[in-house]
Amino acid sequence: MQRETVSSVAGILVCQAGCVLEKLDDSLDKHNLMMPFDLGAKGSCHIGGNVSTNAGGIRLLRYGSLHGSVLGVEAVSVKSFVIVTCYTHGAFGVCC
Repeated sequence: MQRETVSSVAGILVCQAGCVLEKLDDSLDKHNLMMPFDLGAKGSCHIGGNVSTNAGGIRLLRYGSLHGSVLGVEAVSVKSFVIVTCYTHGAFGVCC
């Protein structure tokens, strides 16, 4: 099971790379939010692959590229180093 956390006040979704786009969009819909992009393969594509390829979809012109919506990434290198591109305070914070 992939973890996801939604802050409807801040409008922020924190999730793992293996989350399926359609499930994320459904969970955001409960908070009156939506993903800034939509793909035909949303039932099978993972958010990690979408971010790595900068997927656009049919909402690209309205909301811009996906890289503009990503606040930060936490990854692990081959040598087990944790790489954090955005530091947040708690689950929902301000990127510095």
